[in-house]
Amino acid sequence: SKLDEIVDQLVKDATNDEQSYTADIKPWFDGEIAFSVGPLPPAAAIANDGPSALGSSRALALLSIKDQALAQAWFDATIAESGAKTTSESYNGVTLTVFEPEDGVTGALALIDGKVVAAGDITSVKAAVDTKGTSGFASEPGPKAALDSVDSDHVAFGYVALRSLMDWSNDLNKESSSALGGAAMEGISDSVLKLVPDWTAYWLRFESDAIVMEATAPRAETATGPTENRRSTIAEHVPATALFAANTHDLGKSLKEM
Repeated sequence: SKLDEIVDQLVKDATNDEQSYTADIKPWFDGEIAFSVGPLPPAAAIANDGPSALGSSRALALLSIKDQALAQAWFDATIAESGAKTTSESYNGVTLTVFEPEDGVTGALALIDGKVVAAGDITSVKAAVDTKGTSGFASEPGPKAALDSVDSDHVAFGYVALRSLMDWSNDLNKESSSALGGAAMEGISDSVLKLVPDWTAYWLRFESDAIVMEATAPRAETATGPTENRRSTIAEHVPATALFAANTHDLGKSLKEM
């Protein structure tokens, strides 16, 4: 009920008191939200073509629904009130609401099998329809290892392909300096990149009266720091009234390796 109150206030503020979460959204929303980004435009395209290259970016939002008719009515009314120009398109058995292109990006919205709303660029929305609810994402090596490391229920989960993102950023740095006619910038050195893990994952859970956030990552190609798990003897002496505590093992060894 407290969460409902908070979200109610957020929705009322965002809609100038025209809507509330409990009255207008909760009847069709089934409680889950997800966001996905990627792949990113080639670094060379951004360096040479500027903002126009962002049209090849991929982003998707997914919402679980429990009543497709109510959800469809809400989205239709919201789109109409916004004044956005749309057309309808049939794709793989699903009706897409396609928005007029803006800044080179064509947006789309689809309600899939009465279970999910997919919204984003049209390529990503079509890709979500194509999965038919059996996406292979969770079976990919990185995401699978991340999900397997979670040993309890959670209220939020995030995954970042960190090494790929760093490689892309490095390429963009080099391509941008070249496009501007300057000397090629070294960017992040290969030795530093080898310290970056392939991915990182984070999750949030409620435990009794606490909010717990945990994170995990595989060992990087060049690893520094502790390699063994062990219980801390220091943590047992931290007063129960402490608000924050941090503990690092093998600090001297880690600094020397770095």
